Amino acid sequence: MVSNHVDKMKKMQEVVDDIGTVEEMLMRLEDGYGYTHHCQMEINNISKATERLRDVLNDANKDKEDKERRK
Repeated sequence: MVSNHVDKMKKMQEVVDDIGTVEEMLMRLEDGYGYTHHCQMEINNISKATERLRDVLNDANKDKEDKERRK
């Protein structure tokens, strides 16, 4: 049960890291080629998705810590 939780946490962290990398690449693209509305929209969408995933990951970590404290 614990290893399944750890695997899920690792996968979620990988997704957050990957999205953060894409976000950085889009920002560099915008810097290199000037402002475009479409590029800014994509950056905003990725930023929102990243924040949602980080929130989920943080909540899962807090739940795990709470369960461990109760033991």
